[in-house]
Amino acid sequence: DVVAPTNTLWVGGDFTNAGGIAQAALARWNGIAWARPDYTPIGLTPTITFNGVGARVNALTVYDPPDVPGANDDPELIIAGTFTGVTVSATTNYTINSANILKYGRKAETDAGDINVAPALPVYQPRLLYESMGGGTNGTVHALAVWDPPDVFGADSFLSMVVAGGDFTNAGGNPEGRIAA
Repeated sequence: DVVAPTNTLWVGGDFTNAGGIAQAALARWNGIAWARPDYTPIGLTPTITFNGVGARVNALTVYDPPDVPGANDDPELIIAGTFTGVTVSATTNYTINSANILKYGRKAETDAGDINVAPALPVYQPRLLYESMGGGTNGTVHALAVWDPPDVFGADSFLSMVVAGGDFTNAGGNPEGRIAA
């Protein structure tokens, strides 16, 4: 699958190399060369490993959350497929356990205490990093879409959501019939 948020082309699939860069399942094109997905704007290039036997990315989409005062509403890259989580290795390793679906986006420095995010980095904030989406699903996710209903009376809708479809019967701890939002 291919998406292009924030002037960067993201590609997911069943591969181990992108343009000579050893990177499995997810890579980005910055307009000049293929690169590993990194989680910080200061130029660190960590190794991203999708965990699990036969790990692959099947679907990508960009979700732009509703505008909520005081909340982070920057667009997020939603990544889905067959995996048990992702491990980011740079100066410090961290692992996100989120089966078959997770998000990649901006995270404010105030979230540095969250065990599911990278260690705090000095003054180069906001950071870009991976986060769980409700713990994931109990089976492969094959498709993603964003449902954004029409605005009512000119106001932004707070009902927009990511919809996932695949071979699962549970999403985020809730029984689901192969589709979940």
